Amino acid sequence: MKKNLNSLLAMLLAVMLIFGMTPATASAAGRKPTPGKVTLTQISSPAYNKINIKWNRTSNATHYKIYYKKAGTSQWTSLATVSGSTTSYTHTSSKSRPVTPGQKYTYTVRGYNSKYKTYGSYDSRGLTTYTKPATVKLNRASLGSDKKSVTVSWNRAAGCNYYCVFRKTPSTGWKRLANVRDPYTVYTNRNPVKGQTNIYTVRGYYSPTKTYGNYNTRGLSVNVPKTGTPDKPQKVTPGPVTLSKISAPAYNKINIQWKKASNATHYKIYYKKSASSQWIGLATVSGNTTSYTHTNSNKTPIIPGQKYTYTVKGYNSKYNTNGPYNSKGLTISTKLDTVKLKNAVLSKDQKCVTVSWNGLPGNGFYYIYRKTPSTGWKQIGLTDYRFNSYVDKNPIKGQKNIYTVRAYVVFSNTYGGYDPKGVSVNVPSKPTPHKHSYTSSITRQPTCSKEGIRTYKCSCGHSYTESIPATRKHVWEDLGTDIWMDWSYSLQENTGPTKNSFDVYAANVCTGCGYYYGMVDDDNFFLRMDNHLDNPNSEHCLGGYTLLTVYEVHHLLECKNCSINKCGEFSHYEYIFTWYGHNDHIKLEDWQIKELGLPLDGTVKVTL
Repeated sequence: MKKNLNSLLAMLLAVMLIFGMTPATASAAGRKPTPGKVTLTQISSPAYNKINIKWNRTSNATHYKIYYKKAGTSQWTSLATVSGSTTSYTHTSSKSRPVTPGQKYTYTVRGYNSKYKTYGSYDSRGLTTYTKPATVKLNRASLGSDKKSVTVSWNRAAGCNYYCVFRKTPSTGWKRLANVRDPYTVYTNRNPVKGQTNIYTVRGYYSPTKTYGNYNTRGLSVNVPKTGTPDKPQKVTPGPVTLSKISAPAYNKINIQWKKASNATHYKIYYKKSASSQWIGLATVSGNTTSYTHTNSNKTPIIPGQKYTYTVKGYNSKYNTNGPYNSKGLTISTKLDTVKLKNAVLSKDQKCVTVSWNGLPGNGFYYIYRKTPSTGWKQIGLTDYRFNSYVDKNPIKGQKNIYTVRAYVVFSNTYGGYDPKGVSVNVPSKPTPHKHSYTSSITRQPTCSKEGIRTYKCSCGHSYTESIPATRKHVWEDLGTDIWMDWSYSLQENTGPTKNSFDVYAANVCTGCGYYYGMVDDDNFFLRMDNHLDNPNSEHCLGGYTLLTVYEVHHLLECKNCSINKCGEFSHYEYIFTWYGHNDHIKLEDWQIKELGLPLDGTVKVTL
């Protein structure tokens, strides 16, 4: 008995091990499985805008959730959710999840079970790193034609807003020569170390976080002789430029004006933020120009409310010389325009008010304000530049609600003007029952065979239709007389006779020329033939004779709407003469009609 019990226990233990259970976990089988704690293994920054985090897989995790935060803050921000087979994730900078060079970021990972919706624990300390500007790729270092200067050039590097230029010699270490603002990628060293090899390199720098990128340690080398070329004759230098006026004609435009300077073939315009010391080149204009308008662009932006300083320098292109300039310059800022309001409309259920306005360029946000006759302006909403309307879901009931809108720029903390009158709407204390007020229009005209439709619409959107009886009046179109129709065997409805051509007589006709002679049994037949032969306007031929039918032809009418046909008014008499394989429809003249004794206006009377 004891032996059988031991065998049973052994079999139970084997089954538990197969399904990953221990005696301890078996007792907890009723609980939802929870992912284990994720172990972080590595963090790196492969580029100026990318950070990579790696971890080891943990138990019970169908997915992993990645979080990050700025170093020094306590708020984790969710980055992404990846599958349970993944053990790394690369965070690439975006507008909503930026990666700023030099800014330290901390990352952690948490296991997640999608079947049971359970989370595992995570490393609360995380792993921390930061990115650097990209390494600058050097282009060229060349000695100037005067043998006294060296010009260094390089390619633009991502993640920096300045380039720091360094120089060393075989006997000295690196020394910073200048800071060049991006996007400029050229620097001229006018005082190189003479008689030695001058070695240059460039390093990217991001000023908001004071972060340098890596650099080319070998650099670019140039041998500078001890003495340069003999001095050239005295160059002509432009005189100082006198600034006269600055103005801001629009939110995105600034105009600078100056007086002409001596010896200037051109003028160079510069600008800078008022708090900055770095002048930025804007444009070069001809020596006949005394004003320039700076228009906002991605390269040289103008932010409303931000103060900018401008100056102008004279330049002589013949001698390649620059004149002095006003280092203080002239300072100004642009303003946002006043938002132009459209209207304020009460909703159909009288519970909300929609305020709308015309879009205003140059701003980032719109602030929406409301007041009543008994209160002052109060901010009730905020929306970004993409929207030109706002819904007030809680207007003040039983009063006139007055609204206005004001534009705002975040970067310069600047507000635009606003309409103090605003747009208004009366909001009732209780919604009044709606009474339909319909306007009608014919949306389908009735025809002779089809009913029309009249549609009634209310301003609330409700509508209904009613039918308009068919007119039972045909709209006739004259198809002419080229078509002969006999529809006596047709099943369609017709209102007139069953044909539009009628047999009314028979005439004897010459088969040689088609001349009409009259009836065979006519007593005067031969007399008329003689008259025909004596007629100088007739052909003299003695062909055979045949008896042909004379037809009375009427117009054929057809209804435009239902395609029903009927016989129309009398048109003419004719007979059909066949010769040489052709059928000629020959109309009878009045004298021929009289010979036959037929009325000139037809024998068949049709009532139209």
